[in-house]
Amino acid sequence: MFTAGDGLADCDALDDIVAEDIVQITATVTGSLSYDTRIGGSTTVPKFQVVKIKRL
Repeated sequence: MFTAGDGLADCDALDDIVAEDIVQITATVTGSLSYDTRIGGSTTVPKFQVVKIKRL
């Protein structure tokens, strides 16, 4: 999961990024995020804070 700005309301750097965009990202690992899946399990993914993003 990638976040930018404050990670909640302020993610301006990610506003224009959509599915299937190809991007180059400079990011800092900030931990992990766990969530429940639709089939009843759970998944954990790395969490990143975007420092810089460029659409290729």
